[in-house]
Amino acid sequence: MRWTPCVAMLLILSFNSVLAATSGEGVVLLQATRPTERVNAIGVSLGTDGVVVACDQIADATSVVGAKSGITRAISLRAARAVDNICLLESLDTSGATYAIGASLVPGSLVTAVTADQGAPGGVLALDAVIQRKVDGGYGRVVYVRPKTPNVSLGGGALFAADGSFIGPISVVQGSSDEYAAPVVESLRTIGSLIATSALPKTEVIGVSYSFLQLASYYERTRSYEKSVALTEKWKGIDGDNPRVWVSEAVTLNRMTFVDGAMAKVERALKLDSNYLPGLAARLNLLRQMGRSAEAEIEAGKVLSQVRARDGIDETGKEGGKEQEEQDVKGDVDQGELGGERME
Repeated sequence: MRWTPCVAMLLILSFNSVLAATSGEGVVLLQATRPTERVNAIGVSLGTDGVVVACDQIADATSVVGAKSGITRAISLRAARAVDNICLLESLDTSGATYAIGASLVPGSLVTAVTADQGAPGGVLALDAVIQRKVDGGYGRVVYVRPKTPNVSLGGGALFAADGSFIGPISVVQGSSDEYAAPVVESLRTIGSLIATSALPKTEVIGVSYSFLQLASYYERTRSYEKSVALTEKWKGIDGDNPRVWVSEAVTLNRMTFVDGAMAKVERALKLDSNYLPGLAARLNLLRQMGRSAEAEIEAGKVLSQVRARDGIDETGKEGGKEQEEQDVKGDVDQGELGGERME
């Protein structure tokens, strides 16, 4: 069943007040038709780039209809990266949200989650959430958030920064009852990294990267090396083209004193992305450990050349732009730590 133009217009008018409260623009009401049900979902228009939505909201759907600014029509899938639960639908119109580049996304920042809720006016609900941490996910950065109100679900919604810019689609983190994750859709580069497809992804792999990131961090902190190795093997089987997986394995092997093995994993990560900053930093630290100081100095230059102020503030939450970020990253490298992992 498709929405009639009249029903769609009523929905659009009734959720305009909600959008004003969120300062988020580009929100699209979606209805996914599955064999046994119809599911209302939230997408975000990026203008001619398309409409971004959490893949789990449209999985198994036979059709998806979008409604925004008086426009209502069926839109098809263009691209996806299922492990990060990010799908890109066809463009609905030429106007859209602002990318999150330049937004303050440091831990403790207040953000807004817009979710589909049939009991709310217009079927849309805006909820406050707080950023817990920001980590490197391999293809880009990932923020983990918690809702300020207990016992509410943010899953399948869209996350907006305080300035109204779009952060990314929200995923439930498997094994966590109150924490959610969203990839930071910073630019066309993020969208361009998605895999072109017209086939909806398999449900079992949707959003698994966020659980892998959680577990990898936990196993590293608790020094559960055997579990960490087993985790990365499983992770590689699902998302082996992600450089983050290989750096995570390198960290574990280095802690187990398998330095040569760690270097091999880092080199694999850099083959996937030669400018991958955590990979460059990991290689730098391994070169220093191995006493290859001349090569390490060259690598240090590569690391700092890749640093840029993407948020307008650095990863530690201090203001200062590029110069401050370079100093902080250099400090992290000197201490053997970057991207949430530590090379010891």
